[in-house]
Amino acid sequence: MRGPGRLCVCTVPARYDEAVRKRSWTSLLIRAAILAAIMLYLTRSHSSLFRLSKAPPPDSPSGALVTGDAASGERFAWVPEFAGAQKENIKTVRTHQQVSFGYRFPAKQDEAQVLTFYETRLRALGFTVVKKLESGELHAESPDRKRIFDVTLGKIPDGTEVGVAAVER
Repeated sequence: MRGPGRLCVCTVPARYDEAVRKRSWTSLLIRAAILAAIMLYLTRSHSSLFRLSKAPPPDSPSGALVTGDAASGERFAWVPEFAGAQKENIKTVRTHQQVSFGYRFPAKQDEAQVLTFYETRLRALGFTVVKKLESGELHAESPDRKRIFDVTLGKIPDGTEVGVAAVER
């Protein structure tokens, strides 16, 4: 009997229960095979998206990340070199439209001297420079807006921590 407040106990034939279990496993295996096929396709057709490389090919439109000394190549020859800077945490990321390059280093000079150095060098290259001494930042763009340069500074006990980021489009 069914109705409000009544409990219905139904029995399922053993054959039906076994058929559902078999169908569940079959469905699961088919889904796993489809997922494996998709992953295989993606790793073969877009292999540069799934691996890190020291130096991506120049024509590579990938999002490959490059770290270490390979990242300081000639493609960023326009980036001013701060005297005595020992670059750390060098990273380059290549996307379809641009290459981003960044690193950091400690400097013995104070924030004003570091920002003035970069401002002078970048203006000499024709960049438009916006310097914010109070926040320790500098932003610069080339006239064609294809090269962008940013510096962020922080105080450390021995001087200044300098973060550099450059972008080429």
